[in-house]
Amino acid sequence: MAVVNFKTWEYIPKRDLTRKLLEGNLLRILGSVSVTIIWAISMYTLYVYLGAALYSENRFSSSEIALAVTFYGVGAVLGSLTSGKLTDKFGERKISKTTLIFLTLVLICLGIFFSSGD
Repeated sequence: MAVVNFKTWEYIPKRDLTRKLLEGNLLRILGSVSVTIIWAISMYTLYVYLGAALYSENRFSSSEIALAVTFYGVGAVLGSLTSGKLTDKFGERKISKTTLIFLTLVLICLGIFFSSGD
């Protein structure tokens, strides 16, 4: 995908305005993107380990694991669908901070849940 992406952007005309916006703002841009990177790593890494942890730590059955992963996925989809409107209404900074705090609390609760098993 990276090759396709670079080839696609190669043909978009470069304007002075775009170049001026990027010059000197690399740290600000990386700071903004880092929130998304942290969120994505936290969110999607959990998918990898959720089923295994539910089984090994709490002896969930296959159908219970499927249900838990489904609820987690539905929550992710609902968050994706509503985040744009919430960002427009309350601003990106407030929504980013709120959702990162919420995600942190969810991950802490999951850690407590898994550590309370036999």
